[in-house]
Amino acid sequence: MSNQDNSSLSEEAAAWFVRLRDERATEEDRVAFAAWRKADPAHAAAYAELESLWSGLDHVSRHKHALNPVPRSLARTPPRRRSEASRLRRFSAAAIALLFIIVSGAAITPTGLFADYRTAAGEQRSVALADGSVILLDSDTSVSVDYSAKARRITLHEGEAYFTVVSDEDRPFSVDGGVGSVRVLGTAFSVRRDGGATRVVVTENSVRVSGPLGGVKELSPEQAVLVTGGGVGAVKTVDTNSILAWRRGRLVFEDRSLVDVLDELDRYHPGVIVSVGSGLADVTVTGSFSTDKADAALETIARTLPVDVTRMSDWVVLVRARQ
Repeated sequence: MSNQDNSSLSEEAAAWFVRLRDERATEEDRVAFAAWRKADPAHAAAYAELESLWSGLDHVSRHKHALNPVPRSLARTPPRRRSEASRLRRFSAAAIALLFIIVSGAAITPTGLFADYRTAAGEQRSVALADGSVILLDSDTSVSVDYSAKARRITLHEGEAYFTVVSDEDRPFSVDGGVGSVRVLGTAFSVRRDGGATRVVVTENSVRVSGPLGGVKELSPEQAVLVTGGGVGAVKTVDTNSILAWRRGRLVFEDRSLVDVLDELDRYHPGVIVSVGSGLADVTVTGSFSTDKADAALETIARTLPVDVTRMSDWVVLVRARQ
Protein backbone atom coordinates (compact mmCIF):
# COMPACT_ATOMS: atom_id res chain seq x y z
CA MET A 1 0.00 0.00 0.00
CA SER A 2 1.39 3.44 -0.93
CA ASN A 3 2.00 6.25 1.58
CA GLN A 4 -0.87 8.16 0.01
CA ASP A 5 -3.19 5.20 0.52
CA ASN A 6 -2.03 4.89 4.12
CA SER A 7 -2.71 8.58 4.71
CA SER A 8 -6.17 8.36 3.19
CA LEU A 9 -6.99 5.28 5.25
CA SER A 10 -5.81 6.98 8.45
CA GLU A 11 -8.04 9.94 7.70
CA GLU A 12 -11.03 7.67 7.07
CA ALA A 13 -10.45 5.88 10.36
CA ALA A 14 -10.06 9.19 12.18
CA ALA A 15 -13.25 10.53 10.60
CA TRP A 16 -15.21 7.57 11.94
CA PHE A 17 -13.48 7.84 15.30
CA VAL A 18 -14.60 11.45 15.73
CA ARG A 19 -18.04 10.88 14.23
CA LEU A 20 -18.98 8.01 16.52
CA ARG A 21 -18.00 10.00 19.62
CA ASP A 22 -20.27 12.88 18.69
CA GLU A 23 -23.34 12.94 20.91
CA ARG A 24 -25.43 13.35 17.77
CA ALA A 25 -24.20 10.07 16.25
CA THR A 26 -27.14 7.99 15.06
CA GLU A 27 -27.80 4.29 14.69
CA GLU A 28 -27.44 4.80 10.95
CA ASP A 29 -23.95 6.16 11.56
CA ARG A 30 -23.04 3.03 13.54
CA VAL A 31 -24.43 0.74 10.86
CA ALA A 32 -22.49 2.60 8.17
CA PHE A 33 -19.32 2.38 10.25
CA ALA A 34 -19.77 -1.36 10.73
CA ALA A 35 -20.12 -1.78 6.98
CA TRP A 36 -17.00 0.32 6.35
CA ARG A 37 -14.96 -1.69 8.83
CA LYS A 38 -16.07 -5.04 7.38
CA ALA A 39 -15.46 -3.96 3.78
CA ASP A 40 -11.70 -4.36 4.04
CA PRO A 41 -9.40 -5.91 6.69
CA ALA A 42 -7.19 -2.82 6.32
CA HIS A 43 -10.09 -0.66 7.53
CA ALA A 44 -10.47 -2.69 10.71
CA ALA A 45 -6.71 -2.67 11.30
CA ALA A 46 -6.46 1.10 10.86
CA TYR A 47 -9.31 1.72 13.28
CA ALA A 48 -7.93 -0.74 15.84
CA GLU A 49 -4.57 1.01 15.72
CA LEU A 50 -6.23 4.37 16.25
CA GLU A 51 -8.19 3.08 19.25
CA SER A 52 -5.07 1.52 20.74
CA LEU A 53 -3.03 4.69 20.46
CA TRP A 54 -5.82 6.88 21.75
CA SER A 55 -6.39 4.67 24.80
CA GLY A 56 -3.18 6.00 26.26
CA LEU A 57 -4.35 9.62 26.34
CA ASP A 58 -5.85 9.58 29.83
CA HIS A 59 -2.65 8.07 31.20
CA VAL A 60 -0.48 10.64 29.45
CA SER A 61 -2.67 13.68 30.18
CA ARG A 62 -1.20 14.37 33.60
CA HIS A 63 2.24 14.57 32.00
CA LYS A 64 1.32 17.26 29.47
CA HIS A 65 3.73 19.81 30.84
CA ALA A 66 6.58 17.31 30.92
CA LEU A 67 6.38 17.14 27.15
CA ASN A 68 6.92 19.66 24.41
CA PRO A 69 3.59 21.24 23.42
CA VAL A 70 2.03 20.39 20.08
CA PRO A 71 3.23 23.08 17.65
CA ARG A 72 0.14 25.24 17.19
CA SER A 73 1.05 26.04 13.61
CA LEU A 74 0.73 22.34 12.80
CA ALA A 75 -2.04 21.28 15.14
CA ARG A 76 -4.36 23.93 13.74
CA THR A 77 -5.76 23.91 10.23
CA PRO A 78 -6.58 27.51 9.27
CA PRO A 79 -6.91 28.04 5.51
CA ARG A 80 -3.96 30.44 5.33
CA ARG A 81 -1.59 27.63 6.26
CA ARG A 82 -3.11 24.53 4.80
CA SER A 83 -5.53 23.85 1.95
CA GLU A 84 -8.18 21.24 2.76
CA ALA A 85 -11.17 19.88 0.97
CA SER A 86 -14.31 19.84 3.09
CA ARG A 87 -14.13 16.63 5.09
CA LEU A 88 -17.13 15.68 7.15
CA ARG A 89 -16.07 15.45 10.81
CA ARG A 90 -12.50 14.78 9.76
CA PHE A 91 -9.40 15.04 11.88
CA SER A 92 -6.36 16.06 9.77
CA ALA A 93 -3.65 13.44 9.41
CA ALA A 94 -1.04 15.94 10.62
CA ALA A 95 -2.94 16.66 13.83
CA ILE A 96 -3.45 12.95 14.46
CA ALA A 97 0.24 12.23 13.95
CA LEU A 98 1.25 14.99 16.34
CA LEU A 99 -1.14 13.81 19.04
CA PHE A 100 0.10 10.27 18.57
CA ILE A 101 3.63 11.51 19.22
CA ILE A 102 2.40 12.82 22.57
CA VAL A 103 0.59 9.58 23.35
CA SER A 104 3.66 7.50 22.61
CA GLY A 105 5.79 9.72 24.82
CA ALA A 106 8.16 10.50 21.95
CA ALA A 107 8.58 14.18 22.83
CA ILE A 108 12.07 15.34 23.72
CA THR A 109 13.43 17.59 26.44
CA PRO A 110 10.70 20.06 27.47
CA THR A 111 11.08 23.81 27.15
CA GLY A 112 12.31 25.44 30.34
CA LEU A 113 13.07 22.14 32.05
CA PHE A 114 15.48 23.80 34.45
CA ALA A 115 13.54 27.05 34.90
CA ASP A 116 13.54 28.68 38.33
CA TYR A 117 9.81 29.38 38.28
CA ARG A 118 6.95 27.89 36.25
CA THR A 119 3.19 27.63 36.13
CA ALA A 120 0.87 24.89 34.90
CA ALA A 121 -2.02 25.42 32.49
CA GLY A 122 -4.63 27.68 34.08
CA GLU A 123 -2.30 28.69 36.92
CA GLN A 124 -0.88 32.14 37.69
CA ARG A 125 1.93 32.91 40.11
CA SER A 126 3.48 36.09 41.52
CA VAL A 127 7.22 35.94 42.25
CA ALA A 128 8.95 38.59 44.38
CA LEU A 129 12.62 38.96 43.42
CA ALA A 130 15.49 39.88 45.73
CA ASP A 131 15.58 43.53 44.63
CA GLY A 132 11.85 44.08 45.16
CA SER A 133 10.88 43.60 41.51
CA VAL A 134 7.92 41.33 40.87
CA ILE A 135 7.15 38.85 38.09
CA LEU A 136 3.57 37.75 37.48
CA LEU A 137 3.62 34.49 35.53
CA ASP A 138 0.64 33.68 33.34
CA SER A 139 -0.59 30.19 32.48
CA ASP A 140 1.93 27.63 31.19
CA THR A 141 4.91 29.94 31.69
CA SER A 142 8.50 29.37 32.82
CA VAL A 143 11.33 31.79 33.62
CA SER A 144 14.88 31.72 34.92
CA VAL A 145 16.47 34.47 37.03
CA ASP A 146 20.15 35.44 36.96
CA TYR A 147 21.10 38.30 39.27
CA SER A 148 24.69 39.52 39.56
CA ALA A 149 26.47 42.60 40.92
CA LYS A 150 26.21 44.34 37.52
CA ALA A 151 23.08 43.02 35.87
CA ARG A 152 19.65 41.51 36.41
CA ARG A 153 18.79 39.02 33.67
CA ILE A 154 15.57 37.10 33.17
CA THR A 155 15.03 34.37 30.59
CA LEU A 156 11.45 33.75 29.49
CA HIS A 157 11.44 30.16 28.24
CA GLU A 158 7.76 30.03 27.30
CA GLY A 159 4.45 31.70 27.99
CA GLU A 160 3.88 35.27 29.19
CA ALA A 161 5.00 37.24 32.22
CA TYR A 162 4.32 40.74 33.52
CA PHE A 163 7.26 42.54 35.10
CA THR A 164 7.15 45.35 37.66
CA VAL A 165 10.77 46.46 37.93
CA VAL A 166 12.44 48.44 40.71
CA SER A 167 14.90 50.99 39.33
CA ASP A 168 18.61 50.33 39.86
CA GLU A 169 20.93 52.38 37.63
CA ASP A 170 23.90 50.19 38.49
CA ARG A 171 22.11 47.00 37.46
CA PRO A 172 19.96 47.23 34.33
CA PHE A 173 17.07 44.77 34.10
CA SER A 174 16.75 42.71 30.92
CA VAL A 175 14.43 39.98 29.68
CA ASP A 176 15.44 37.50 26.98
CA GLY A 177 12.31 36.39 25.12
CA GLY A 178 13.94 34.22 22.47
CA VAL A 179 14.10 36.28 19.28
CA GLY A 180 13.65 39.56 21.17
CA SER A 181 15.09 41.09 24.32
CA VAL A 182 13.96 43.94 26.57
CA ARG A 183 16.20 46.28 28.57
CA VAL A 184 14.92 48.65 31.29
CA LEU A 185 15.81 50.39 34.53
CA GLY A 186 12.46 50.75 36.25
CA THR A 187 9.12 50.18 34.51
CA ALA A 188 6.19 47.78 34.06
CA PHE A 189 5.66 45.66 30.96
CA SER A 190 4.80 42.20 29.71
CA VAL A 191 6.73 39.83 27.48
CA ARG A 192 5.08 36.94 25.68
CA ARG A 193 6.96 34.18 23.91
CA ASP A 194 4.94 32.17 21.42
CA GLY A 195 6.73 29.96 18.94
CA GLY A 196 9.18 32.05 16.94
CA ALA A 197 7.78 35.43 18.01
CA THR A 198 8.10 37.64 21.08
CA ARG A 199 5.53 40.31 21.97
CA VAL A 200 6.28 43.20 24.33
CA VAL A 201 3.56 45.41 25.86
CA VAL A 202 4.35 48.44 28.05
CA THR A 203 2.10 49.87 30.78
CA GLU A 204 4.48 52.23 32.63
CA ASN A 205 7.53 54.32 31.70
CA SER A 206 9.46 52.98 28.69
CA VAL A 207 11.44 49.98 27.51
CA ARG A 208 13.99 49.35 24.79
CA VAL A 209 13.32 46.31 22.61
CA SER A 210 16.00 44.77 20.41
CA GLY A 211 15.69 42.09 17.74
CA PRO A 212 17.93 39.35 16.35
CA LEU A 213 19.16 41.53 13.47
CA GLY A 214 20.25 44.44 15.64
CA GLY A 215 17.14 46.62 15.28
CA VAL A 216 16.12 48.59 18.38
CA LYS A 217 12.85 50.38 19.18
CA GLU A 218 11.67 52.22 22.28
CA LEU A 219 8.17 51.70 23.61
CA SER A 220 6.07 54.03 25.76
CA PRO A 221 2.96 53.20 27.83
CA GLU A 222 0.06 51.68 25.88
CA GLN A 223 2.39 50.54 23.12
CA ALA A 224 3.35 47.08 21.89
CA VAL A 225 5.69 45.49 19.39
CA LEU A 226 6.16 42.04 17.90
CA VAL A 227 9.67 40.68 17.34
CA THR A 228 10.31 37.81 14.92
CA GLY A 229 13.30 36.31 13.19
CA GLY A 230 12.94 39.06 10.63
CA GLY A 231 13.45 41.82 13.19
CA VAL A 232 11.47 44.25 15.33
CA GLY A 233 8.04 45.05 13.92
CA ALA A 234 6.12 48.32 13.90
CA VAL A 235 5.26 49.89 17.25
CA LYS A 236 1.48 49.89 17.78
CA THR A 237 -0.87 51.54 20.24
CA VAL A 238 -2.90 48.95 22.16
CA ASP A 239 -5.57 48.73 24.84
CA THR A 240 -3.52 47.24 27.68
CA ASN A 241 -6.61 46.68 29.84
CA SER A 242 -7.84 44.29 27.19
CA ILE A 243 -4.62 42.71 25.94
CA LEU A 244 -3.35 42.15 29.50
CA ALA A 245 -6.71 41.24 31.02
CA TRP A 246 -5.20 37.89 32.02
CA ARG A 247 -3.66 39.71 35.00
CA ARG A 248 -7.23 40.07 36.31
CA GLY A 249 -8.07 36.47 35.47
CA ARG A 250 -9.93 37.33 32.27
CA LEU A 251 -9.50 36.81 28.53
CA VAL A 252 -11.11 39.57 26.46
CA PHE A 253 -11.83 39.21 22.74
CA GLU A 254 -13.38 41.70 20.35
CA ASP A 255 -14.31 40.47 16.90
CA ARG A 256 -11.51 37.89 16.97
CA SER A 257 -11.33 34.81 14.75
CA LEU A 258 -12.50 31.71 16.59
CA VAL A 259 -9.28 29.97 15.54
CA ASP A 260 -7.30 32.62 17.44
CA VAL A 261 -9.65 32.40 20.44
CA LEU A 262 -9.28 28.63 20.64
CA ASP A 263 -5.52 28.97 20.33
CA GLU A 264 -5.56 31.33 23.31
CA LEU A 265 -7.90 29.14 25.37
CA ASP A 266 -5.57 26.22 24.70
CA ARG A 267 -2.91 27.96 26.82
CA TYR A 268 -5.26 27.78 29.81
CA HIS A 269 -6.63 24.30 29.21
CA PRO A 270 -4.89 21.35 30.93
CA GLY A 271 -5.22 19.29 27.77
CA VAL A 272 -5.21 20.05 24.05
CA ILE A 273 -7.82 22.01 22.09
CA VAL A 274 -7.65 21.24 18.37
CA SER A 275 -9.34 23.25 15.61
CA VAL A 276 -10.62 20.90 12.90
CA GLY A 277 -11.26 22.05 9.35
CA SER A 278 -11.23 25.47 7.74
CA GLY A 279 -14.72 26.72 8.63
CA LEU A 280 -13.71 28.09 12.04
CA ALA A 281 -11.69 30.91 10.49
CA ASP A 282 -14.93 32.55 9.34
CA VAL A 283 -16.46 32.57 12.84
CA THR A 284 -15.72 35.60 15.03
CA VAL A 285 -15.95 36.00 18.80
CA THR A 286 -16.61 38.97 21.05
CA GLY A 287 -16.68 38.19 24.74
CA SER A 288 -14.89 37.77 28.03
CA PHE A 289 -13.93 34.47 29.65
CA SER A 290 -12.33 33.43 32.93
CA THR A 291 -8.76 32.17 32.62
CA ASP A 292 -9.43 29.38 35.13
CA LYS A 293 -12.56 28.11 33.39
CA ALA A 294 -11.46 27.13 29.90
CA ASP A 295 -14.00 24.30 29.76
CA ALA A 296 -16.81 26.72 30.63
CA ALA A 297 -15.63 28.99 27.82
CA LEU A 298 -15.80 26.05 25.39
CA GLU A 299 -19.33 25.28 26.56
CA THR A 300 -20.36 28.89 25.95
CA ILE A 301 -18.81 28.82 22.48
CA ALA A 302 -20.61 25.58 21.63
CA ARG A 303 -23.91 26.99 22.89
CA THR A 304 -23.76 30.36 21.14
CA LEU A 305 -21.81 29.76 17.92
CA PRO A 306 -22.36 27.44 14.93
CA VAL A 307 -19.69 24.96 16.04
CA ASP A 308 -19.51 21.47 17.51
CA VAL A 309 -17.29 20.66 20.47
CA THR A 310 -16.31 16.98 20.83
CA ARG A 311 -14.47 15.75 23.91
CA MET A 312 -12.32 12.79 22.93
CA SER A 313 -11.27 12.44 26.57
CA ASP A 314 -10.76 14.74 29.56
CA TRP A 315 -7.58 15.84 27.80
CA VAL A 316 -8.40 16.25 24.10
CA VAL A 317 -11.14 18.54 22.76
CA LEU A 318 -11.97 18.90 19.06
CA VAL A 319 -13.79 21.97 17.73
CA ARG A 320 -15.18 22.13 14.21
CA ALA A 321 -17.64 24.28 12.27
CA ARG A 322 -21.15 22.84 12.24
CA GLN A 323 -21.97 21.08 9.00
